[in-house]
Amino acid sequence: MLDYESSPRQIGPSMSPRTKIIIGYIGVGIAAALLTAAVVWALMSTRLEREIDRADSAVEQVRELEERMAALDDDRTPPRADTPASGQEPTAVPAGTSTPKDSGSAERQFCFVRSGLWEGSTALLTVDYAEILSGAEAAAAATAHGEESPPPNDYYIVNDNPKLREFPIDTAMTVKVVSQPGGGVVTEGYGMAFGTWYDVLCGMSTDDFVADRPYWITIEGGTIVAIEEQFLP
Repeated sequence: MLDYESSPRQIGPSMSPRTKIIIGYIGVGIAAALLTAAVVWALMSTRLEREIDRADSAVEQVRELEERMAALDDDRTPPRADTPASGQEPTAVPAGTSTPKDSGSAERQFCFVRSGLWEGSTALLTVDYAEILSGAEAAAAATAHGEESPPPNDYYIVNDNPKLREFPIDTAMTVKVVSQPGGGVVTEGYGMAFGTWYDVLCGMSTDDFVADRPYWITIEGGTIVAIEEQFLP
C-alpha cells in the first residue's frame, strides 16, 4: 500500500520574495496615484464651484445695473446738432425740440454734456445720462463690458443708453469745475461763471479743458440750476 503525503502541494512555480516586494510597491504606487487623483479632483471641483458662484454674482450685479439704467428713462428727446465750432454763433432752437416738464422736485444726475445752445436770455444744454460705479459694482460692470477688472482707480463709468435729454439753464449760476487750463486739476473744485464755462464747452474758446468731462447736474422744476464737474483720479 502506497503512502501519500497528506499536506497540500504547490502547483506551478513559486513566487520569490523579491517579486512579492515589487508587486507590493506597484500596488502602493497605484493606490497613491488614485489617492492623488481623488485629491486633485476634489480641489478642482471646489475651485470650479467658487468660479461658478463668482460668475453668478457678476451676472446678478450686471442685471441690477441694467435695471437701474432702465429706470433713468423718461420721455425721449431727439438728439441735437453738434456743438457749434469755434467762432460760430448758436443757431435757433430746431422745430420739434421739447424740454422736460416740471418734475416738482430736485434731481441730481451724473451725465456728460453733449451740446449747448444760447440765444439771448435762453440757454439749453443737451446731456447724456450715465452712471459712475466703484468697488464691486465697478468690477462687475467692467467684466460685463470685457474690460480690465477691477478697473483702474476703482471706478467705472457705464454709458450704454444713447438717449439724450435737453434742459433749459439758469445762466446766473456759477459752475463748479476741477479741471484747469493746461491740464491741471483742483480736486476741491473752484467756481467759473456759466458764460465762461459755456464758451469753453461749445468751442468758442481756444481751450477745451472742460469739454468731454463728466458732470453732476441738479434739476429743479425742469431747469438745470447747478453743474459740478466730477473729479476723476
